[in-house]
Amino acid sequence: MKLRGKITLLGVLPIAVLAVIVTFVSNVQLRSLMAEVVQEDLRAAAKMQYANISNPEGNAFSVDADGNLMNGSINLTEDVDVIDEVSEKSGVDVTVFYGDTRYATSVKHDGERVLGTKASDAVIDKVLKNGEEYFATGVDVVDEKYYAYYIPIYDGDGTGEPVGMVFSGKSQTKVNQELMKFIGIVLMVDVIVVVVCVLCILVVTKRISVRLKSGVSGLGKIANGDLAYQIEEEYTKGKDETSEMMQAVKNLKEELAAIVGKIFENSNQLHDTTVHIKAGADSAQNHLEQVDRAISEIAEGATSQATDT
Repeated sequence: MKLRGKITLLGVLPIAVLAVIVTFVSNVQLRSLMAEVVQEDLRAAAKMQYANISNPEGNAFSVDADGNLMNGSINLTEDVDVIDEVSEKSGVDVTVFYGDTRYATSVKHDGERVLGTKASDAVIDKVLKNGEEYFATGVDVVDEKYYAYYIPIYDGDGTGEPVGMVFSGKSQTKVNQELMKFIGIVLMVDVIVVVVCVLCILVVTKRISVRLKSGVSGLGKIANGDLAYQIEEEYTKGKDETSEMMQAVKNLKEELAAIVGKIFENSNQLHDTTVHIKAGADSAQNHLEQVDRAISEIAEGATSQATDT
């Protein structure tokens, strides 16, 4: 793997791992937070429903001969507006139990309100027997799992034993769909961040790679004696190590060019000096030859004169 690939991998891998961790942690945290938010919303809706069905002068819950839940003169089973108002405002289903039986509700199945069903033993123990508020998950409502919140309701001034319950619930499927939207947003942000980081890394590594390749190419040309090679000025203008390296390559080329130029200049001077010395030697040789001839002539003249004598 080339250097650019290694640098890119070293940059991308931690970011990708971090993105996966962030998504996983966000998923866990969002699920926990969503459960808390749902619990508070359901509690508020249950309290609102209890306030809507309560009589300021004191409650008197009962079931009439027709099986309708009454609070004094108010028919809670048939007066569906009292139930539906809270359901529409809060976006959850609400139910009023008398004892352990559902008598008024916004929950529908095949267009009909689901009445007459019983609460579970766990709900009865917590709410009706102990008078506690109770939050539960996975509650089966018309073959669908719900988040559910129960609060006890009382006759008279609110003391004594609970006579029923108010239920507020929300489909876990709907909650999970809302949760997945948030997780989808987190995931999309993670992907965008990773893509932006990868692009930035690619830009930086390309810049480094181009300068390194130019430096290697330049050193190769210098090694082959090409001192006319020109390094692009933009590669030496930065403030990072690659710019410093390219400036060093440029300085090396210029210094080598200066040295070679000086050697060439000295070589020319040496050549000129050699030519000058050779010319002087040739001239001296000529003079010596002339002197030698002159001596020979003198010797010959002297010998001739001696013979004649």
